[in-house]
Amino acid sequence: MIPMDRLHSLVEKLTVRSRENKVRWQSIKGADLRDRGEFRGYRVVASNLQIDIGFVVTRTTEDYYVFRVTDDQSNIIGELRAAATSSDVEDSEELSALQSLFTEAERCATGWDRAVSTLEKLLEKDAVIGELCYDQQHALRDSDVAF
Repeated sequence: MIPMDRLHSLVEKLTVRSRENKVRWQSIKGADLRDRGEFRGYRVVASNLQIDIGFVVTRTTEDYYVFRVTDDQSNIIGELRAAATSSDVEDSEELSALQSLFTEAERCATGWDRAVSTLEKLLEKDAVIGELCYDQQHALRDSDVAF
């Protein structure tokens, strides 16, 4: 297993690289069989590794963030977890690091930052926002019908 201090370092470095848009995160979701929960997160595959950052909602334990590294045989070779509502100081630092990586992975995978930037530029202008779709432009009005 990857030592905890190395996992922490990997999370920090991946967060920085993600902020620089240098990680190709892909959206994933499904069952997390270990806790019988629902996993929603992001994955990057590099060489013979698979790296996941995600949020798990469970029925049996507290919801948590998880950073997981698996080998090419799908064996977990490193994992960090942090409860979503941790009050312990050490755990809250881990939670903050995992939340930051999750947020950056989400931004990379979904492109929400580009959408916000576009919307902010539109809102700066004093113009109507939006376009009529084809159906709205060509819709019949009641007055167009001859009965």
